Amino acid sequence: GGNGYTDTGVASGHEITGVTISGSEINAGVYEGKLEPSGAVIKAGEKDVTSHYEITYVPGTLEIVKRGGEGVTLNVNGYNGEYDAAAHSVSNETVTGAVEGTVWKYQYRKSESDSWSDTKPMFTDVTEATVYVKASNANYEDLKTSATVTITQKPIEVYAEATRTYNGADQTLEITAAGQQTGKTVVSGETLTLNGAKITGKNAGEYVVLDGGNDNYTWN
Repeated sequence: GGNGYTDTGVASGHEITGVTISGSEINAGVYEGKLEPSGAVIKAGEKDVTSHYEITYVPGTLEIVKRGGEGVTLNVNGYNGEYDAAAHSVSNETVTGAVEGTVWKYQYRKSESDSWSDTKPMFTDVTEATVYVKASNANYEDLKTSATVTITQKPIEVYAEATRTYNGADQTLEITAAGQQTGKTVVSGETLTLNGAKITGKNAGEYVVLDGGNDNYTWN
């Protein structure tokens, strides 16, 4: 009942005025027989009539429910940057508002239909992906949030230069590799090719081609 115990068999006009209940736990769960009642006092008005009773004490169940999400927040940082050939993901997973010292388990997935995984998804190539994050602790309801990982194309400058002398006919310069790269360059350790792009022209002048097969770069 509201006083933490129930009683049966007390005579009319008599009242249990106090019971000592011992037993405690910290973590959420159901603990059968954990609560031990003792020391009941029964009175008729102001008169103590406890001695008129043979009292049987029955241990009770202690239930500690999980704490809900109210006031407890899962925080996660996304990522936004240019392609750099490194792996990136969400970061700085923290929970605020929980009891100090609470240890959380973080899990991840790339869509709401995927199963949760202990492994954080990592992204290297150009993408815009949502990462879903869950924080779990046995004493709390699960906390969930999401953040975005955005990797944009890296702008580079590609120069391919050659000179031909006018001869009245179409002339072709076939480019099989990136020319000199200055200023904005490809990531160290990577090679960029131009897929056999061609420049064709007849009359004197300048001809420019920007062509390639790597979606992690954009040509300027």
